[in-house]
Amino acid sequence: MGWREVPVDDSCLGPPMALDCLPRIEQVFVEPGGKEEKEFAISLFVGRRHAERDMAEDPEFYICSLSHKTLAYKGLMMPADLANFYKDLGDPDLQTAICVFHQRFSTNTMPRWPLAQPFRFLAHNGEINTIDGNRNWAIARAAKFSSPDLPDLQTLQPLVNLTGSDSSSMDNMLEVLLAGGVDLFRAVRMMIPPAWQNVDTMDSELRAFYEYNSMHMEPWDGPAGLVMSDGRYALCMLDRNGLRPARWVITKDDFITLASEVGTYSYSPDDVVAKGAGWPGSDAGHRYRIRRGPAYRGGYRPAAQKSPALQALAQGQCTASRDHAESGDPPGIQVDGIRRASGSSEDVQYLV
Repeated sequence: MGWREVPVDDSCLGPPMALDCLPRIEQVFVEPGGKEEKEFAISLFVGRRHAERDMAEDPEFYICSLSHKTLAYKGLMMPADLANFYKDLGDPDLQTAICVFHQRFSTNTMPRWPLAQPFRFLAHNGEINTIDGNRNWAIARAAKFSSPDLPDLQTLQPLVNLTGSDSSSMDNMLEVLLAGGVDLFRAVRMMIPPAWQNVDTMDSELRAFYEYNSMHMEPWDGPAGLVMSDGRYALCMLDRNGLRPARWVITKDDFITLASEVGTYSYSPDDVVAKGAGWPGSDAGHRYRIRRGPAYRGGYRPAAQKSPALQALAQGQCTASRDHAESGDPPGIQVDGIRRASGSSEDVQYLV
């Protein structure tokens, strides 16, 4: 439909880190052309990946977001100057029910405009200590990825960047899973499960869920607090050991605030409806629909009865093969199943 140069005020930027490398920031408007919502979302994802591949020689080219549900504004500036730099954010006509905000920059890479957070889905506080292995596994199993929603998935390689921050690579993997049809709650629990193996009190269906997903992806592990949104849900979760803080507050004016610290914004204690903290294996989610939906708190509970593979594991059987995937595996990107005929833990961990 057209392009728009985003109005900015660069007087709040400081040289040389931010001002000297200030990029040209533009927005493109795309119409669906008669496509249904899901098809349109996939088209935007595929189109963006092809554009990134074509512009791979330009290290400064970056698409902050290309979505029909979310819009990302980010850059190298003090948090208080975000609305000063982006004039859109100071416009009262721009409103949203969900906002993901991040005010730290990467500590293991040099600060750059593309690496400012949030990314297209998530904002991440912490480190992914297994990032080299996660990236290598993503490359190794890429040929095994398939989804009816993404018939040309192999033309979009690489699916996970190898040169950006650990947070950006995690966001890449989450995006691929969601584009392939995986539910948001399942996708994040596949990537960052709690330490479930030695929890004797865990019910069989939840254990089956984690065991089944462990055959498809290794954990992205390390101290991490994450907040994310796909435009419909706002979700927060912690790493499997709970090494990063996260506290939430619900006030009478229907604001739900979750942050790594208490007192992120001013509110009267008398206005607090509920409050609490995240813990390993828990997720706090809010669903936005028209006005608002119910808050969801607690560990993810899979619909095991809908999947023969999860049923078999929940009942103590030791086979998870591609036969299960073809006869009722949860929708989304699939990796060829692993048969555990001998019950060996090595067989379980062997993915490719």
